[in-house]
Amino acid sequence: MAREGLGGLTMRKVAAEVGSAPTALYHHVRNKEELLLALLADHAGRMPQPALPEEPRERILATAEAMRDGLAAWTWVVEVLVADDLVAASALWRGEHIVRAGIEYGLTAETAVHAYRIIWHYTASEIIAHGRDIRQLAGGVAFGFRAVGGAAALFGQRGVAGVG
Repeated sequence: MAREGLGGLTMRKVAAEVGSAPTALYHHVRNKEELLLALLADHAGRMPQPALPEEPRERILATAEAMRDGLAAWTWVVEVLVADDLVAASALWRGEHIVRAGIEYGLTAETAVHAYRIIWHYTASEIIAHGRDIRQLAGGVAFGFRAVGGAAALFGQRGVAGVG
């Protein structure tokens, strides 16, 4: 996945990588989708859950940074999440924290979900846009979580200050 991205994943290539026959994989997973879900769950379980600030705006920023930092070197994970409806339950805390903090900040539930979607799409776009570079660099690529016009408007006067 790291070398070829989502389009390069086949059961035959996975089997060759682990030194097995493709049919042997089907004893563990039913199909490519189930394999991807297992990979996503494994990656999400390895991503640290930082201590989050009490103040809602700061909690949103810290959660967004944790999401970005946890995915930045794993472009294939973002490709899978964007291309499919697959998501590991262990990864849901990020969206839940952002939405909950948005509501505590004073947004309606609908607007808080919209804010999360803006943050997610911005983060995913940044990672995918830098995907080729990330695959080529051993240590990944650093980029800040910059303000998004739509998110800044949602948070009114206070805005979403750039971090990183």
